[in-house]
Amino acid sequence: YFFDVYDHGGYEQFEPMGKSLRDFRRETLISLCSVAPTPKMPDEIGDALRKFHTDYIDLYRVQRVDDDRIATLERCKREGKIRAIGVVSHDANEMANYVERYSETLDFVMIIYNFHHNIGRPKKNSGHNPNDYTDLIPRCERLNLGILGIKPMGSDDMVAYAATHGYFDRKGPSLSHAMLRHVYANEMIDCTMPAMNSMAELAANLDSAHNHGISEEEEQLLRTLSHGADSMRAMYLRPHYRWLESWAANRTV
Repeated sequence: YFFDVYDHGGYEQFEPMGKSLRDFRRETLISLCSVAPTPKMPDEIGDALRKFHTDYIDLYRVQRVDDDRIATLERCKREGKIRAIGVVSHDANEMANYVERYSETLDFVMIIYNFHHNIGRPKKNSGHNPNDYTDLIPRCERLNLGILGIKPMGSDDMVAYAATHGYFDRKGPSLSHAMLRHVYANEMIDCTMPAMNSMAELAANLDSAHNHGISEEEEQLLRTLSHGADSMRAMYLRPHYRWLESWAANRTV
């Protein structure tokens, strides 16, 4: 079981999740992001170890990436406090630079991957759009880096747009299943992280993972939703997320 847990930005989930996972810790993978200033990273990681009642964290990543922060994670890995080092970025070119600079250190990368906001599957003659993963993903595969996909449903705003327009109430294929199955259809994506806010969402996530073949009807549903979102010209997104549509502009459908 894979759990990506946030403790910043008001979430404060380390302590409650640590209690929830304590009895089956060895059956889980815990993924965390370091947000502390570089000098305080060791204390931040130590605090996470205490709150999760464990002597190691499986995956630790940084979003603010520099040599000192990577070196801190390397030191913690040597000490056995973390098992895998990663970086997260919303920009394909930035991530490619990280992979180039830290390929001997990294164990995984975390990138946006969903049905609307990026081109992810390698295709011949795909070109080199700014947010095109068709070079990055195979390169990570060759380096044996794990690839974690975030925002599998296209952001909370995409879900809200779909709900407002009745996509979750339509007869036929389930939109949430289709969104997740689109991700699982790319075998080079090792893991994705949908939210779970109810038992129904948990059941949908598990069913999509265990029965992950995507149908043409489901793909058509996603295309219809994408075209609807396109017609909004990013206005379905909150202002600080409208940059995501620069990815959609390069999408091939």
